[in-house]
Amino acid sequence: MKSLIGLLFVLTLPLFGIAQHTKTVRTNNQWIHNYAQFRVSERINVEADAGFRTRDWFQNINMYIVRAGVTYNVHPRWKVGVGFAHAGTFIDNELYKMEYRPHQEVISDHTFSGVEITNRLRIEERVQRVLFNDSVVPFSARIRFKFQVAAPIVSLSKAHPERKLFLILADEFLLNAGNTVKYNVLDQNRMIVGPSFRISEHTEIALLYSYQFGTTTKSNVFKQDHVAWLTLNHKFDFRKKDKEDPASIRDLGE
Repeated sequence: MKSLIGLLFVLTLPLFGIAQHTKTVRTNNQWIHNYAQFRVSERINVEADAGFRTRDWFQNINMYIVRAGVTYNVHPRWKVGVGFAHAGTFIDNELYKMEYRPHQEVISDHTFSGVEITNRLRIEERVQRVLFNDSVVPFSARIRFKFQVAAPIVSLSKAHPERKLFLILADEFLLNAGNTVKYNVLDQNRMIVGPSFRISEHTEIALLYSYQFGTTTKSNVFKQDHVAWLTLNHKFDFRKKDKEDPASIRDLGE
């Protein structure tokens, strides 16, 4: 019996060592993001968004991002798209890194009994430049899969049936790929929940909470973020007015 206990103790020593040497960096973040969709024809959409992020309760600037893209409806519920994003990352409120990020994506939208379900697969190519020494970060790619459900909770107006309160539930996996990726294959897992207010057919506001967990470039360092996320969503339709668009205007992504 004593030998068995001794063997178990020896076998579990490495686990205690890993636990003692593992570090998790925890932050709180505040994001505001504005999304716009321009329906220019039955099949073509032009999309643009811009976001600004702070952390430590607005005390430190974290990041800005602007993005534009085009999607093409290959089916009433399926579309493919391409786009380009530009982002800047700050350290101690100083611009530290610039990023240039083209992407390709496939999106599906389905509605069951009023519940809107969205799936998105996006592939991003990332080119990053560190400003203080003018160095280029090795090229990498990121694969993102998002699953989102928007369930109607209550109508906000009898006179305006389009005014509704929705509950948003979503999860997004972000995976890094590339020859230099070693410890941080899982870039992030984002879990999202919160209410969304559809004010009209063209405008929607959501106040979300996102719990995010991921790895870093160091094998024993992880990151954990708590995010308060305000999104403004707009939709503009330049088609003929007798055409009806059944798809949601919501695109809660980064």
